[in-house]
Order: sequence, then C-alpha cells, then structure tokens
Amino acid sequence: ERTRVMELLRDEGGTIEDLPRVLRRAEVAKRLACSLRTVDKLASSGALKRVVYPGRERGGGFLESEVTALIK
Repeated sequence: ERTRVMELLRDEGGTIEDLPRVLRRAEVAKRLACSLRTVDKLASSGALKRVVYPGRERGGGFLESEVTALIK
C-alpha cells in the first residue's frame, strides 16, 4: 500500500486529495450518531474495516467510503 501511495504522489503527479480519506473513531461515531464503543463493536464484527498504516500494528481509522456505505 505504501508503494502505491508513493507512486501516486511521485510518478503520476497525484495529490493528497487523490488518496482515500481516513476517519478517526470519534468522527465515525459522530456520523453514525452512536458511541465510540459501538464503533469498536462494528469494527470487531467486520462491518467496518480498520485502516492500518504501514509500519504500525494498531488501526489508524476507517475509510470514509465504508462509513458512507454503512449509512446508506
């Protein structure tokens, strides 16, 4: 994934806006009108997939597109 991002920015002349937007738990809870605990339960059940950044072990957030799809 890191390689794809670097190629997008370097070779293809892309910008940060071209990358998928990642939302933190609090923003997801606000958009879904639920608690942080409910967001955690949605993630553990597989309804939402955590985004894990390269070199990290813990999740960094959730894709905005997945949250929007869950709302619909």
